[in-house]
Amino acid sequence: MIRFPLHPLAVLLVVTTTAACGTPTAAPVAPPPAGSTSPLVTSSPSATSSPSASAPSAAPAAQQPAGVTSNQEAAREIVATRQAYEEAYRAFQQGDRAQALEIMNTAYLDHFERVEPWMDQNIGQAYRQEVEAAISRDLRRKVRDNAPDAEISAQFPIAFQKLTDAQQRLSAR
Repeated sequence: MIRFPLHPLAVLLVVTTTAACGTPTAAPVAPPPAGSTSPLVTSSPSATSSPSASAPSAAPAAQQPAGVTSNQEAAREIVATRQAYEEAYRAFQQGDRAQALEIMNTAYLDHFERVEPWMDQNIGQAYRQEVEAAISRDLRRKVRDNAPDAEISAQFPIAFQKLTDAQQRLSAR
């Protein structure tokens, strides 16, 4: 067992860095009260257990704040989602389902998920679920599950319309 003093911010940096790398992490450490000394941090063999000992973390490619804080920001995220889905549609039309799915998955995680709580509070959960169903269940899932091309092609315009409507509702508020 190795014992050494660390500044609380160094501990936070290590925790944050290992979380971003998908390595098992410890719970965040609160800084000590003003005027007190830094805590001792202990490292032991169990602290470096194998990744199979804990659940892997799936961090999004670009860390975004948890959620939007205004209608304008929400509208921008919806526009970004739609633009990415348009790019996915072009990839799909060129026969690259895998690329189309990757683009939609990234857009959903990086943009639409940030808007969900805001839409629930400001427009309504039922409406948000309707938009989400159109872009996720009715489109992403069909691409993932290799639905017929005609079925997927027919769903893209519906998803585009739902995203456009959501953007307009948010912009009008």
